[in-house]
Amino acid sequence: MRGTMVDFIRSDVLPAILGRIYSTFGIDVKYFFLPRIICTLAEGNIPKNILTNIKGNERRTHGSLNTLVRSRDSDIFFFYDNPPHCDLIDMPTATKNFLTVLIPLTRRDQDYAPLFSENIVPSDKSNFIVQDANFPPRGVLLYGEDKKLSRVLPSVGDVIVWDALSYHAVKPNLSSKNVYNLRFNLAVGDDSSGVEDSRNIYKI
Repeated sequence: MRGTMVDFIRSDVLPAILGRIYSTFGIDVKYFFLPRIICTLAEGNIPKNILTNIKGNERRTHGSLNTLVRSRDSDIFFFYDNPPHCDLIDMPTATKNFLTVLIPLTRRDQDYAPLFSENIVPSDKSNFIVQDANFPPRGVLLYGEDKKLSRVLPSVGDVIVWDALSYHAVKPNLSSKNVYNLRFNLAVGDDSSGVEDSRNIYKI
């Protein structure tokens, strides 16, 4: 996984993404961090006892299955779903805004782990940009059921970008196949990203 990410950083794809981010947000990205594969398991592939516990827990704030799934690759994150949240929850010590990039590797239409977000703006036929937001004071609400979210229907290989404060959610995958996405974050400085392990951050 890490070797693949090094190749990705050196490819022509990442500079193209960064160029679009700069022209849209005016953000000159310098750091690439927390690369991972996100797998939303098909509901039928989750053991019934685990599924029962997830559905019965009304107070849960995420649908991560990583503590329950064994994988040879620590950079793969497994999910059942993901309730409305913003990504600042993952890096609470961040001092500046950062961006999340999601690239679907499999279908996201129909029942394939439906993705919802606020403020989606189609930039062109192969790129979606989420509007930027001002960075909040500490104590901002990071989860919110009252957010008005709209369905996003990207194609395989599309690039979806949102900032740390854009609320988004993923519904359960009711299809028969697992859903995979490449996901990583971008920041203007390594000292502002909130990443504690330097092995997870790369200078571009």
